[in-house]
Amino acid sequence: MRSLCRPASCTQCATHHAFSDTQAKRPGWFRTSDLSESGSLKLRTPAQQKFDQATKGYTQAHQDILDTFMRKVHLVSDPNDDRTFENCTAIFNGMRGYDFTHDNLLYIVQYLQGRGGRGTKLHWEQRKDPDAPEYRGHRFDRNDPNAYRFAPKSETNRPSLPSHSGNKYLNGEAEREKREAERKRFNKPDEDLMAGHNYVWRQVMDKAIAEGRTHSERQRIAQVAQQTPGGVRLQAEAAEREAALIRKDRERGR
Repeated sequence: MRSLCRPASCTQCATHHAFSDTQAKRPGWFRTSDLSESGSLKLRTPAQQKFDQATKGYTQAHQDILDTFMRKVHLVSDPNDDRTFENCTAIFNGMRGYDFTHDNLLYIVQYLQGRGGRGTKLHWEQRKDPDAPEYRGHRFDRNDPNAYRFAPKSETNRPSLPSHSGNKYLNGEAEREKREAERKRFNKPDEDLMAGHNYVWRQVMDKAIAEGRTHSERQRIAQVAQQTPGGVRLQAEAAEREAALIRKDRERGR
């Protein structure tokens, strides 16, 4: 928003307030009126008049912030569209007493459209259809046989940054080597889930074998575990069962 009319402070009537020819040609927001080619004055619309009342107490800085916010959230912000004035009027009225920040503006927009604002109508820009052929490619013209719908191969698969896949300090290889060296140093289980699973059951099996008091008992338990098919878990369970039988035999012999 570039310029703000203050018809309430003007000595003339608000509906007959106009810029000069040079002011009317300046790009910006909310020209209160304009001189037509015939020289007659253009009257302000009801939406513009309501906007004039809502902007009392606000400055140009507030309008610039609101302009940026409306374009960012895709609210209608065309200065030649009355829907823009209606949007601004509703937001200016809702922002009374609030700091002009993005979060507060977003809160007011949500409040106006909810129960608090009793469904105040705000006008949004029409969303583009992402599946329309005009927007799927870099350039598409139905009347141009040389136009292409999708990006050419020469413009695809071209990374904007150099690849670091071969650098072990950037692709994670150095960190993996460090963890592996630490694992071997402290005899930790592998990071692989199955390897960790087998590590736990091997410890159970070793504990069962260690329950044998003599070499022959330990060899008996280890042989039972080794002859058991089905994986480490079943071998560990068989070793525990054999160790339990040896304990019972030992207790009977007392």
